[in-house]
Amino acid sequence: MAQTLFGPLGHEPEPKPDGDIRRRLTVLVTVKAAPNPSEKYGETVCVAGIHADLVRRGWVRLYPINFRDLPSEESFPKYQFITLEAFPARNDQRRESWRPVLSSSSGARH
Repeated sequence: MAQTLFGPLGHEPEPKPDGDIRRRLTVLVTVKAAPNPSEKYGETVCVAGIHADLVRRGWVRLYPINFRDLPSEESFPKYQFITLEAFPARNDQRRESWRPVLSSSSGARH
């Protein structure tokens, strides 16, 4: 099977679950975008990483995150595992996009 940078061709993230089912995700953070002002969410960043759950392999995109407003105990650097709850991002068609529940996050270091 042919390979790409992100794995075998034809391998896509699993479809988002139906409804607004909250899921607990553990993600290895690999990307933190620069802050971007938003009228709706304030100053936000997009965070991306890789599922730590090997059954649900692939990328995870978390948006919006008001990173500068996070309490210090909830702040996290790149290349750290984080665990949080998130809803499927219904306004974004990308399968990997999730809307985080920031009060549920833990920057658990593994």
